[in-house]
Amino acid sequence: LGRLRKAVMIRPRNGRLRFGILAALSIGAYTLEVLAGSTSVPPVSEQETPAIEYTLTEVFGDESWTIHRTALSPNGRWIAFTEGDFQTRKSLWVVSTEGGQPIRLTKGPYLDDSPLWFPTSDRIAFRSTRPPAYSIMTLPVDPLTGRATGHPRQVTLDGLSAWFDVSPDGKWIAYTVSGTKGRHALRVLPSNGGIARTVADPAGRVPMWSSDGRTIYYVLGRARSSEETLMRVRVEGGSPEVAFKWPGRIRILPGPNRDFVLRVSPQDREWEIATLEGNPLGRLSLPRDLGIVDISKEGDQMLATRAEWVAPLTILPVEGGPARQLTEGFAYDEPIGWSPDSKKVLFETALNGEALLFYAPADGGSMHEVKLPEDRLRDYQPVLSLDGKHVLYAIGEGGDELLTLKVYSIEEDWSWELSRRYVFTRGPAGQIGPQRDGQDFLFFEKREGLYELRASPPQGPSRRLKTFDEIPGIMGVQGERIAYVENTKKEAFLYWTIAGETPVRRILTLEGMLDALAWSPDGKRIAAYHYDPARAAKHMEPGGRDLIVMEVTASGDLVGEPKAYAVPSGHWWGPRWLPDGRRILVVGNDGNLWLIPLDPGARPVDLTLDDPNIVWSYHLSPDGRTVAYPSERQRGSSIWLLKLREPLN
Repeated sequence: LGRLRKAVMIRPRNGRLRFGILAALSIGAYTLEVLAGSTSVPPVSEQETPAIEYTLTEVFGDESWTIHRTALSPNGRWIAFTEGDFQTRKSLWVVSTEGGQPIRLTKGPYLDDSPLWFPTSDRIAFRSTRPPAYSIMTLPVDPLTGRATGHPRQVTLDGLSAWFDVSPDGKWIAYTVSGTKGRHALRVLPSNGGIARTVADPAGRVPMWSSDGRTIYYVLGRARSSEETLMRVRVEGGSPEVAFKWPGRIRILPGPNRDFVLRVSPQDREWEIATLEGNPLGRLSLPRDLGIVDISKEGDQMLATRAEWVAPLTILPVEGGPARQLTEGFAYDEPIGWSPDSKKVLFETALNGEALLFYAPADGGSMHEVKLPEDRLRDYQPVLSLDGKHVLYAIGEGGDELLTLKVYSIEEDWSWELSRRYVFTRGPAGQIGPQRDGQDFLFFEKREGLYELRASPPQGPSRRLKTFDEIPGIMGVQGERIAYVENTKKEAFLYWTIAGETPVRRILTLEGMLDALAWSPDGKRIAAYHYDPARAAKHMEPGGRDLIVMEVTASGDLVGEPKAYAVPSGHWWGPRWLPDGRRILVVGNDGNLWLIPLDPGARPVDLTLDDPNIVWSYHLSPDGRTVAYPSERQRGSSIWLLKLREPLN
């Protein structure tokens, strides 16, 4: 069959955007993509924003390539991109917008990524580890042939964070470094190298020059909220100003066209093109896994990439031993929970675009499908009860409106309502959905403008634990004990209380930020992520991102000072105590699962060292002996052009 690609025309119908879905049918090593069905998507803005019509054409794709950052040249002839694995090696390539074979620009045991074109289309700026730490480098490129005409040249000397942009005249580079207040600082230096000066500190992420070169824009997030803000600051410095705020994500794209930004709806369902002042111009929906990465200088094309990720469900003994792969790895298989005897694991997978749940024996064997009686909200995973017999899920549209929580009985094959006032929220680390503490499901209900934290066994009824003015973005609950965090720009506050009318107490104040709370099995200690900006002055240093453990009495008194334990990966999340109370599991930013012992002198253990794939999440079995996790890898990538029916203006 080879590879058949079909252009898809997107058209508005009945005032709403309807779009074709590219369905993939895997046949051996080939993929046949066809136009399948249409779906109605509500508009993002309160006002009616016109739908953008476009045709979709693949430029390049390969099932063995891992494509990351891509950039469209200002002359519209070339696409630069990064290809390589997650940790050890990335190289720069270019491919013609007309298609054909890619041309390699860099090679070697380096991480070369994030290419950006200069306005003359004859030079590329990129990040590289060729110096001791990440730095910005430039490379001359022939605008006619796409081939490198020289060697990489280092520009920055002070390191950088993940983001930078080249000015419209090509004379300057704006980039971010770690700031003095736990945020990024925005700096500017000549594109040929020289003395850098700070424009804003603190600033935000993803700097982008305005088209006139007088202003730099960047994005700021908001603690405990999905809202983001587009900021602007004059190149000569001064006080940053707010351009506009948005209830979802803001994507600014350094590249050929600096007049537009992308906005994503709070439910991540639709893209919107807006001006830098926040005025909507048009909206569009994309096939699954396709993301916009650039807009052409003329505003008549958009560049997008598509990555296919798979993750076979993998079982790993905590005490050591070989990992066992339970599924074939044709989809993303995410564990949901374990049976109480630790012999079976419930996981979610996908088949022909439909989300399915299966119970799988941990030692292999036949799997049993768990079929919910109705379509659930896909914005968060279901929750498995302690007895392994009930599944909590939500129905509704998502966002911040009230939803219905339901419980499904696996044995009796029927479901019932648990709450009609469940409120779905998003925090700085992503979704805050229902959780479980022992036999109880935990969730928030919105009542008369306040938020009630409630606990309920699967059969109900629920009981109120505590009422909050706002939902805490970072919280840990064990029985009647409740701990939560409030982060400010400089300090982090840890609060303690118990269910009922007991007053809330602030029990700890630290410089920096706290995150990821987890109670010990005996309820006497709290583990947390602590980021100390003073210790992590350099962006790439792991120091300052410690696991801290605090002992707390039954009355909420802190016993002694918190004890800090280093995690080799630097940034990490997802702490889980082992039943012995002497070790903690965490997921590292290096894509590995780490076991952190609390005994003095003991060293952390990389449990997934032998797994070449990436680990982002896991579930610990009730007996603490086994973890189930999705072993993530990318299976092919592709680059696409969206040709607009009418240019953006």
